[in-house]
Amino acid sequence: MPFGHSTMSKKCYLLMCISCFVFISVITMLITNVKLENLNQFIYTSFTFIQQGKTLHEHASNVSLKAQSFESFICDNINTNRFSASSTTLSNDSFDIYRKNTLEKYCKIVPIPRSGWENAKTYTEKDIAFVIFTAASFFHTRATATRDTWLSRITNYYFLSATPYPYLPVTVVPGAGEDKLSNMKKLFYGLSMIYQQQMKLSPSNRQKWFYIAGCDTFILPHHLLKRLDGLDYTKPILIGGHSGKRQCLGKTNPKITVEFPSGGAGFFLSMKLLEIMQPHLTNFVDNIWPRTSEISDVALTCLAT
Repeated sequence: MPFGHSTMSKKCYLLMCISCFVFISVITMLITNVKLENLNQFIYTSFTFIQQGKTLHEHASNVSLKAQSFESFICDNINTNRFSASSTTLSNDSFDIYRKNTLEKYCKIVPIPRSGWENAKTYTEKDIAFVIFTAASFFHTRATATRDTWLSRITNYYFLSATPYPYLPVTVVPGAGEDKLSNMKKLFYGLSMIYQQQMKLSPSNRQKWFYIAGCDTFILPHHLLKRLDGLDYTKPILIGGHSGKRQCLGKTNPKITVEFPSGGAGFFLSMKLLEIMQPHLTNFVDNIWPRTSEISDVALTCLAT
């Protein structure tokens, strides 16, 4: 093919492409025919948001908040005749009478949140070692929940279990097991181990009280400390709440009935009491108390009596 004819063909092809492009552009503009003012309702500028924010702020400023006072059902409602008499409840056995005679004494110790709170006067949180029962089956649930909640604000504590766990500072009680019966060895062997650790500390760094509780117990230490006001840790003291009465079991002599603090809510023992019991802890659980019994709170009270 001659050279001149080839060059002309390329020019024609280029002109055709340009013409098509221009034609398509014009057609597109005619079809769309969108004017800017038609889009204004969809365009939000920063000024629009500022104006709307101002409107919301002015509206919110006109809203008045009503402060609601907080009352305690136990401590503030002191009327003893709130509930009508019942055929099944004696007049002197109503909840109001129970509140007045039993619960009201706790109002000054454990008040509802309000001004005038008074801290414990005798001991601080660092004077207490919290001893927590747990088991391998609870490591991922109750034990770690305890670690991450109230215990995260505690200085001195022990987890007692038969199994080590890398995410908890477990004091391992060898051979204790992980069932309900294991609480006996965990408590008695555990307290013996804790006492030996305490004796390695200087007297000024030793704890004065030991609080025994399970890993399913939620504790408010600043309230708990007030229960120790006026008590002397250099005397043998076992203190707790929700008490019951049981006869001592096994080879205990004489067969006495003791009033024991329930382990469910936890209980305190003083350093002096631990010092007195320490030489007898392991022998008591191995040779005196029945190995089929799981009531460790009763057993500890029997040993302390």
